[in-house]
Amino acid sequence: MADPYSGVARLDYIRMLFEQEKLPYELGWEPSTLPITLATLAQMVLELIEANGADAIPEGLAVTASSYKDALEGIDPVTGILANLTSAL
Repeated sequence: MADPYSGVARLDYIRMLFEQEKLPYELGWEPSTLPITLATLAQMVLELIEANGADAIPEGLAVTASSYKDALEGIDPVTGILANLTSAL
């Protein structure tokens, strides 16, 4: 949902996602073409922790541990790219 370069998400995208419970394709949103790897996931987690300040570190560690557990279960061992975990639903 966020611009991969600035990390800022459009408010209308977020509203549609949560209020209408659908992806905002009709507003022009497209999935990122950049693959999600453990390195990019770690970078996102670090940016979130940094944005929330020192008070969020214990929570950030718990979220990171939980995220990596789930991520490692869905990672392709050859490419290092996370699989689409929703495809099995």
